[in-house]
Amino acid sequence: CLSLRFGRAMTWRRSNASSAPDRMGLFADLTHAIASEGATIAAAQIFTTKPGLAFDTFILQDEAGHLFADGDKRRLEQLVATLRSAATEGGFEPKTRSKRTVSQREAVFVVEPDVTFDNKGSAEHTIVELTGKERIGLLHELAKVFATARIQVFSAHAQDFG
Repeated sequence: CLSLRFGRAMTWRRSNASSAPDRMGLFADLTHAIASEGATIAAAQIFTTKPGLAFDTFILQDEAGHLFADGDKRRLEQLVATLRSAATEGGFEPKTRSKRTVSQREAVFVVEPDVTFDNKGSAEHTIVELTGKERIGLLHELAKVFATARIQVFSAHAQDFG
């Protein structure tokens, strides 16, 4: 069973909250579904309960940083269908997306990727902190690395800082 709820967070971001039985690769599949529909994840929070139910909230924007699918009901319905397929079937046919061009203004900001592991911050889990330059599909690529390595993500917090 997948539960989806859409709303507005602030005035310019689309919030998608979902819950589904957790499984290896669920986070990667959901982030892939979102990226394949052309949405960028401005923020995300995921939690997995002890019985194995995943609760995910994604704050979505379009490539220009505006509310995703604002006024476009068909695009929002397509995202819902893609998310349902990704959550329940563990796969879907992603759309082929054209490469995003980087503006001259954006190109001057250099963000060096960084990864930090912390085994002391939690008694039960390893905390991994990742820093990198945002782009559509980044969170999916990171989640897929974890899924491929058979590493279960129990909680995640993602934020786009501009």
